[in-house]
Amino acid sequence: MFVFLLYQLHEFASTLVKMITSRLLPNVARVAIGSRAAFSTGMATNSPRIKLYTNPISPPGRSVELTAKAIDLDIEVIAIDLLGNDTLKPDYLLKNPQHTIPMIDDGGKFIWDSQAINVYLTTVYSRNEDLYPNDPFVRAKVNAGLHFNSGVLFSRLKLLISPVIRGFKQDLDPEKVEYFNIGLQLLEDTLHADYYIGNRMTLADLSCVSSVSSFDAVLPISHERFPKTVDWLRRMEQLPYYGEANGEGAKKLAKVVQSFLK
Repeated sequence: MFVFLLYQLHEFASTLVKMITSRLLPNVARVAIGSRAAFSTGMATNSPRIKLYTNPISPPGRSVELTAKAIDLDIEVIAIDLLGNDTLKPDYLLKNPQHTIPMIDDGGKFIWDSQAINVYLTTVYSRNEDLYPNDPFVRAKVNAGLHFNSGVLFSRLKLLISPVIRGFKQDLDPEKVEYFNIGLQLLEDTLHADYYIGNRMTLADLSCVSSVSSFDAVLPISHERFPKTVDWLRRMEQLPYYGEANGEGAKKLAKVVQSFLK
């Protein structure tokens, strides 16, 4: 009899838990999803808009703008005058001792380096897991793409155009042009599908395209030599926000470079 009573109590408790769970979980899920959605649009309660300090000619800065557009994050873009040494002013140095752009201010949290910024924004504010997948293996490949851009593509682009913009040279060094092309060949060899990693766009694409498009605006990339790279670039150009976030800035950079050439 005692065992029977225990069994009845167990059944009653199980039924009660199921009833409570079925009623509460949908509401909890709705609250969780609503909170996540608020963060994904940068409109969380008592959260000010994220400020992005950048300049449209900056490829890394444009990669952050592309990322913000991709995750539908409303940010405030603050133009930095590079020639006016805005990044060397005391107030800026307090926020970023490395005096670089881009930099973001997320409610008093200052982050610089575009790769770090893009990972941070996607991790905190995005519901689109394709851009920075949770799978450790795929995420490692995305990280490799981010490092490839910063360590190869952008560094070689900077090596090519920086002496011109700074007035040290009046032509584009053919050896440095070819050095960038060697980097493009590495990208060409990596592109086995529509995007850097498979058939879904990730942060690696948004990062790399800022550098590749800048080079292409200065010196059009040969489709004959790099067919997969050019096709990938044209595919990225079809993004609805591409022109505003990256294309126009790449053209501005090209005009600046060309103004210093003989």
